[in-house]
Amino acid sequence: MERIDRFDIQSMFLTHGVSDEPYYRSHHHPEYEIFYIQKGGDTIIRRIDGCEYAVRPGGILLVPPNVSHDHRILSCQPYSHLSIHFPPETLDKTERSLFRPLFDPKEAYYMDSSGIAGVFADSLLECVDMDKQIRDRAVKSRILAILTTLYKLKGKKCGITPSRVFQNKRVRDMLDFIHDNLRQPISLTALSRRFYMNKNHLNDVFRKETGTTVERYIRIQRLYIARQNIGMGMQATEAAYDMGFNDYSSFYRAYKAFFGYAPIIGKQP
Repeated sequence: MERIDRFDIQSMFLTHGVSDEPYYRSHHHPEYEIFYIQKGGDTIIRRIDGCEYAVRPGGILLVPPNVSHDHRILSCQPYSHLSIHFPPETLDKTERSLFRPLFDPKEAYYMDSSGIAGVFADSLLECVDMDKQIRDRAVKSRILAILTTLYKLKGKKCGITPSRVFQNKRVRDMLDFIHDNLRQPISLTALSRRFYMNKNHLNDVFRKETGTTVERYIRIQRLYIARQNIGMGMQATEAAYDMGFNDYSSFYRAYKAFFGYAPIIGKQP
């Protein structure tokens, strides 16, 4: 069973997840993410922009903003991870320029044999109980320490290449189009016309590259955005119609079937 604890720290947040069974989750978010595996078996992170990584304990994966990615645990070993989300403005202009290359999808996974980056990642949980006047500074200093350590690793060519890179440019273009138009009607027929492909062939190619069908992928992305909006206080009915669901009952059923609970204002992992 999966359990995720979320800790909000000003404009940043940490999530600490533990699980003892396989699970799958697809999502995207507007923040930068530092994803650190503390213990457990292999975890697969599929980067929808074209890369897939097999992340192991001690590994750190960096995810840039607004990039959809899947998180799959493949084993039944006890497992835990720490995920640090922070908006771009957390870093000043010089820091953003310096560290942005670390998030390059082709070289965004690092194994730090010294364990230093992992120590800083674990120490972020200590910040949760600090006084606010020091807490935000403590969190940022630890984020900078992690990024500085990874910057040094990148300079030594210690970044790990993806286990797979998507080859089909049409699928990558489809994903860009889908994410730019999630609030608009998107049908398989319309996509087949836009990308000059037979519907069945398009769906087969899409499934081969992403692991799911076009329809399911679009539905999942819309559900995640709706959940994010509901978590920020939007009414569930408004969130449903905003993401293109034609009636609330179908949204409610899809939401509950996928997340395991009803849409409730303020509830999100």
